[in-house]
Amino acid sequence: MNGYYKVTNLYPGVTRITGVAGEMCYLVQGTQSAYLIDSCSGYSNFKHVIENLTPLPLRVGLTHGHCDHCGGAFFYPAFDMHCADLPVLQEHQSLEKRTCFVRMKNDRAYKLMGEDKAFSLYSSQHIHFLKHGDIIDLGGNIKLEIYETPGHTKGSLCFICRAFRCAFTGDNLLDNTVLLHLPEAASLEKYARSLDILLDLSEQEIDTFFTAHGCGTANRTLLQNLIQCCTDVQKNIDDKMPWNYFSIPCLLARRAHVNGNNLLSRDDGLIGNLAYPAMDN
Repeated sequence: MNGYYKVTNLYPGVTRITGVAGEMCYLVQGTQSAYLIDSCSGYSNFKHVIENLTPLPLRVGLTHGHCDHCGGAFFYPAFDMHCADLPVLQEHQSLEKRTCFVRMKNDRAYKLMGEDKAFSLYSSQHIHFLKHGDIIDLGGNIKLEIYETPGHTKGSLCFICRAFRCAFTGDNLLDNTVLLHLPEAASLEKYARSLDILLDLSEQEIDTFFTAHGCGTANRTLLQNLIQCCTDVQKNIDDKMPWNYFSIPCLLARRAHVNGNNLLSRDDGLIGNLAYPAMDN
């Protein structure tokens, strides 16, 4: 642990940083610069942790605008995101949203932080909007390619790194439950198309997907399970299990139970599930 963050080296040049609320972000380094994909919730010594990991000029980008991804970006003068998620960012940048998230996920750690829990503040940061096909060249053949993958939010992005045959997918791929029932989520149909894009990439160019929660690593199997969930919901043959998350009633595509880590696990033992609006079915 480095303060309130766990640092894990995945490849030479790729590092995962995990916060006390279980939220994950990723540092990718080339020969000329570094790029931080997501930024946890923005508390305590986050910026110091990143500075200790790389001496290179740093740029920050968000897979989407939720509080557990955007917070650390406010320690920096500028960051990247998709324009469709600007309303989400404006809602989730608040201290109330971010402190509530950390307390909900790990109240004990939040209380132990004491005065060290100082959160970053959203003020006058410059926002650069990314779009599909943008290339971020970090030097030494390390490049990040931007894919627009609406789903968990309308402005969700995926960062593809062909040099490492991996993709950074934010909350669009999770081994427990992908949340599509929130007001800012894209339609099930658009999410299914995003999954098809990632599946095509996995056939030849991408071996590993790095996620922002759960175990943090996924492969083609999770993609196929989530695609099957989408198909079953569209055909009206899913399990339609009632659920409530963030005080919003929804349905789960597959029956599930709360496991020992306070996360949902499918009753059939497979990974990947969808929460979608009850009104859709």
